[in-house]
Amino acid sequence: MIDSVKHRARELLKELWILVPSLRALRYWNREKVYLFLPINGVGLGHLTRCLAIARRIRQRDPDATIVFVTTSIALPLVHRAGFICHHIPPAALAGRSVSQADWNRLFSKSLEEVIQLYRPSCFVFDGSFPYVGLRRVLRRYRGRIERVWVKRGLNKAAAKGEEAGIYTSRFDRVISPQEISAQVDIAVGDDAVQFAVNPVYLLDREELLERGQARHLLSLDAERPCAYVQLGAGNINEVEDLQGQVIRALKRWGFLVVVARSPIALQDSGPTGADRVIMDYPNSRYYEAFDLAVMAGGYNSVCEAVVYGVPTIFIPNVSTGSDDQLKRVNQVRRKGYYEVMTAYDDKRFLSLVDGLMASERLPRGATLTGENGAVQAAALIAPLARGEAHMIETGRVE
Repeated sequence: MIDSVKHRARELLKELWILVPSLRALRYWNREKVYLFLPINGVGLGHLTRCLAIARRIRQRDPDATIVFVTTSIALPLVHRAGFICHHIPPAALAGRSVSQADWNRLFSKSLEEVIQLYRPSCFVFDGSFPYVGLRRVLRRYRGRIERVWVKRGLNKAAAKGEEAGIYTSRFDRVISPQEISAQVDIAVGDDAVQFAVNPVYLLDREELLERGQARHLLSLDAERPCAYVQLGAGNINEVEDLQGQVIRALKRWGFLVVVARSPIALQDSGPTGADRVIMDYPNSRYYEAFDLAVMAGGYNSVCEAVVYGVPTIFIPNVSTGSDDQLKRVNQVRRKGYYEVMTAYDDKRFLSLVDGLMASERLPRGATLTGENGAVQAAALIAPLARGEAHMIETGRVE
């Protein structure tokens, strides 16, 4: 009973803090065609990659657009490398034990507001599981002055669904839901015309991949030998080294050259892998034509890219994620063609799956998926929102 009262009191204080007005926000004016993207720091690169994919398509639509990122992701150099401005706010998990959640949310709110005042965006795009308290404060302050978009991947574990709330979606002007690879849509519109479903979002179009010979040359791989790609996650929330070692040894016994991908956001420097090559690049998908087989975890990026680019894959899903339901995702994909799933590693079964995939009749690369990249659809939904102060005054949006 006492704990319940304390919890309600804390929640009330959060809501009161969110409602505190800001003179800076009242005097705010925005600039046309200025977009501010906020991908959070995840256990992988899904949030960041979706934002980069959409931002690239907005830039293709309008080269004059100003696109700025502010992120808690530790992969911010990847944003700079993609040609976008990027500001960084350390994620709460890495801010240090002396920093409380309340202190961190104050830091986040102040930092985000400084970036907003500097660039004066007319459209804000958030990609994350749910908006932080500090973010909700900023969203409330700039309501009616900045169009607010939530790019919200939908496949969550049942235990996490209580946090997906209309209470949060109501804070946004538009909610865009990238679908799983098992679904294809033509920009499905929700009943309230605020929520939209788009096709799976992925970074590179098929024609952007290196051709097989070039990819193998850059990776220094024998052109005549079968090659396998292994990426089992960053290892930040689950231990992957032992599993990775078992997979590599089995693949090498089969006769593969093995390339292991190390995540750019891995927090620990792992030792020798036993693989023939180790790469730390982004996006690794540009090399996919080099590989005859892949062994990967079940994150959104990995599954989308394996199917889009037609790479025969054995998925070993990470079941330790907080909300992302990797097991459900890979089981859906198993029905689409040459993809297999292992939930617990077993050497004999693994090699049996490898035999089956290598013996199966090959479909043309990319033949397992048709339809427009969801990043293009999302960009088409977002681009009209960044019309600037003059348009908002004309339509009565500015209070």
